[in-house]
Amino acid sequence: SNANYRTVEVGGVSAIDPSQTTLPKGWRSLPAYLVEEGKVFSLKELYKSAKQQQKNELALQRKMWLDFDGQGYTISDSIDATISQVRRLESTNILDLASASINNQPTLITTLDKSEQKGIELREQGMNITASSRYEGERGLIPANGWDEKFSTVSTMLNLPPGWQLFAAFGSDNKTTAWLDKWNLMDIFLVLLLGIAIYQLYGLKWAVPATLFLILLWHEHDAPTIIWLFVLALVAMLRVINEGRLKKVLKFFMFAAIAIAVLQVLSFAVYEIRTALYPQLEREHYNSFSDDRYYERETKREFQQQVQNEVLMDEEIVMAPNVQQMPRSKSAYAPSPKKPYAKKLKEKDYSQIMQNRIDPNAVVQTGVAKPKWEWHAHRFSWQSGVGSDDRLELWLISPIMNKFLKVLNIVGMLFLLYMFLREFGRSMMPSIKENIGLGQTAKMALFVSLLAFSPNTLKAEMPSEKMLLELKEKLMVTPACLPHCASMQQLEVEINDELMRVTMNISAAQKIAVPILGNRNSWLPEKVMVNGSKAAHLNLDSSGGLWVMLTKGVHEVVLSGSIQGHHQIMLSSRLAIHNFSSSVNNAMWRVGSDHKSYVEISNLNIENQKAKEASKIEPLVEVERTFYFGQRWYVDTKVKLLNKIDKPYSLMYDLLESESILNKEIEVKANQAILHLSNKKRTYSWRSSLPITKELDLKASSQNQLLEVWQMDIASIWDMNYKGIEPIEQLKVGATLMPRFKPWDDEVLTLSLEKAKAVKGESLTIESSKVKFSQSTRYRDVTLDLSLKSSQAGQYVITLNSAKELKPTIIDGRTHYLKISEGKVSIPLQAKAQKVKLSWREERGADVQYAFSNIDLGKASTNNNIGLTLPQNRWILWTSGPVLGPAILLWGVLLAVLLFAIILGRIKGSPLKTRDWLLLGVGVSTTSVMIMLPIIVWIFTLRFRELKGDVLAGWKRNLTQVALVLLTFIAIGTIIGAVSVGLLGNPEMMIAGNNSYGNHLNWYSDRIGGTVP
Repeated sequence: SNANYRTVEVGGVSAIDPSQTTLPKGWRSLPAYLVEEGKVFSLKELYKSAKQQQKNELALQRKMWLDFDGQGYTISDSIDATISQVRRLESTNILDLASASINNQPTLITTLDKSEQKGIELREQGMNITASSRYEGERGLIPANGWDEKFSTVSTMLNLPPGWQLFAAFGSDNKTTAWLDKWNLMDIFLVLLLGIAIYQLYGLKWAVPATLFLILLWHEHDAPTIIWLFVLALVAMLRVINEGRLKKVLKFFMFAAIAIAVLQVLSFAVYEIRTALYPQLEREHYNSFSDDRYYERETKREFQQQVQNEVLMDEEIVMAPNVQQMPRSKSAYAPSPKKPYAKKLKEKDYSQIMQNRIDPNAVVQTGVAKPKWEWHAHRFSWQSGVGSDDRLELWLISPIMNKFLKVLNIVGMLFLLYMFLREFGRSMMPSIKENIGLGQTAKMALFVSLLAFSPNTLKAEMPSEKMLLELKEKLMVTPACLPHCASMQQLEVEINDELMRVTMNISAAQKIAVPILGNRNSWLPEKVMVNGSKAAHLNLDSSGGLWVMLTKGVHEVVLSGSIQGHHQIMLSSRLAIHNFSSSVNNAMWRVGSDHKSYVEISNLNIENQKAKEASKIEPLVEVERTFYFGQRWYVDTKVKLLNKIDKPYSLMYDLLESESILNKEIEVKANQAILHLSNKKRTYSWRSSLPITKELDLKASSQNQLLEVWQMDIASIWDMNYKGIEPIEQLKVGATLMPRFKPWDDEVLTLSLEKAKAVKGESLTIESSKVKFSQSTRYRDVTLDLSLKSSQAGQYVITLNSAKELKPTIIDGRTHYLKISEGKVSIPLQAKAQKVKLSWREERGADVQYAFSNIDLGKASTNNNIGLTLPQNRWILWTSGPVLGPAILLWGVLLAVLLFAIILGRIKGSPLKTRDWLLLGVGVSTTSVMIMLPIIVWIFTLRFRELKGDVLAGWKRNLTQVALVLLTFIAIGTIIGAVSVGLLGNPEMMIAGNNSYGNHLNWYSDRIGGTVP
């Protein structure tokens, strides 16, 4: 049996080796059974269609974007699906399924009365499904799957917006990039080592907060961490080493280490202050206005055809086996290989089938647009079955908490720096009351790595090539007598009833293997005797020939075995036969031989001569019915006579109760189609209409001469379930599956069909919107770029309250002249993806507080970009708006200047007070904060010269004088340059973020309600 159709168990008969029969060679790979007289051959069906037992394979690749405000997630799924039967894929209620596509063709999302879950109908065996959806449930507990199906693998990439951080994640199989998962044994060891060392050197009340700060800072970007190991080691050594040359060297290294730590702390503090105030500066060069060509190509490819008439009419539909698909255009996918049974269908019929598969009142949903931004990306994966109930638990750090943690990071760095500065020079810092026991000095541990040596692997050496050749020559000596080492002196064949005995007298010149009669392709003996004893050494060669090992001398070789079930046996002898005789005691057998010459191979032909009456062959008819379930129901029937018959045959075929044949040439009587079959008229075909019902019962005919085939072409607007019998296969027509049934007599199949209802959704989606404002003293030029995706042709209206007259509008590269009527512009849409560019000028100058023009898109938009260019005579003091926008860094710099002014003013012996340092920093900060460094070094060098000038002598005094002169020139030049630039040039507000600079500002919003800005 064909396991793809059904698996059966054979009973009542014995299985035999088909290679021992005279079956045609092509049949010998099939099971063979011996049916003896009086035996009953029975078949027991175990199960139908092994293919139906195959599981569906679905792999999910998901991208998720958390909204900037944290209120929900936008989800984009890509599913690689291999299914074994027509089915439906539904999302769970926790996901709001918005749009779907199958193999880049938009698909209608529907619901069923029995289940309110949104879903799509699957009709292809292998497909790529893309879907967009929204999740607005619990932010920290998101679905790992979200579909009412189990996936073999799931891979998810989560994008968190600026200001959000992932503390921990639970539920996935992989190690994530969350803060908690970044810790390894080395990190834990180093933090504990630092904490213990600080405890030994400074005591418990310093060690506890220092360790907590180290834990908080350890995985922060560019945070100084390893430098503290060197500082602690130097502190420990300086405490135990007496005065001398070594201690001076250690002090120098201590000074260098502290200097490096100070620079790292300053850099880290500036970064933390900036990113706390402006999270978008974590990626300073990020540009949302960049041309994301990949995204544009993907969007265009996914929605490049018309949705209802073009996309749905061109898709590879499920058709009957006698239907051939229309050829696609060059830009479409390559056509599927033609089936051998495929025949051309008239264009009119093809059009009817296509129109029958779609619902003219349904609108394909365009869904939600895919966000184009990427920020903090975290990947999660599952390698085992992931069900609809599986969840991914996320511990997220919100922007407010993130700001607080960054402040703690700064406090922690300053705490660690202060702790070590106290050790480096207590006289340089203000006195602090302390009651700390010194404890014992930190113990220095030396770790020595031991090398482990493993013994060499012992192995025997390979024999030399000479030795191998000698062994080969010894083992493979060719006998000198070949090819006449053996000869057959006599051959006798005896047949008694169903038993054959073959006796051969063979002479051998030496010990050698001799070919004897018998071949697995014709007949093999059941017993082989040599000189009255059972043959010890038998072998079959590659062609199935039988060989026996004989020693030197004359041997009698006897073969015996049954020939029952054989019709003809041909035995070939490779040895020359000198004497041949036969004895047959059964009239049904005849033995013949071929004796052209003694040196040629002779053939023995043994034939069964019993005549058999040919049984009368009944007509065998196949009835194939293809049911089409679409807007209308109908069935195509094809009747075919499979064998030749002696006389014409009339077939009375029962029709369905509600079936109405549309072909006039088919004779119908008492709801039966009357078909007159003969060797000349072997086929009939017709089409019938069926009423639409909730259930359809199909019953197989009880006529033995009928073989029925039922196959279902189910449009995606219907959901079908069946009971009674299982399909034997899912017929693949093109890329689409069609369930196929082969019922036995009187079997019943019940089909339950429910028309899927289209989900109400968006027919127009704004993929992205870009507004650019170019401001001059009197005018404002505005450009609006829209990327639209529509599933219906029509008009799209936007409101431009400030625009009086439009410049030429560009739609998909073509110029259109649109007019504004009462502040509204109507844009013509087609059912496809389109790009629209509108531009206009407003007579509007720039005020102290810039007011943007109001643009009402009328619909929510994703990926909204706003660009503003101000004239050079404008000084930007402050901006506000979406988080991914420009940042005025000067205010953060002033905050840092205030902080370090307080620190510098508190240093004992500082030449300037805190207010003086603050005024100096504010004065030069509008140019560059780095300009303060040479001034600070110059001021402290002057102070050092004042305090220690009398102590220095010789070359040290001269070197100090030269350095002081150089620093004086540098500092004075820096001050003059900073003052001149600050007073005469444009003030540097240090604008950055989303590629903003100078007077060019850019904002990005992931989602807006419809009004820009």
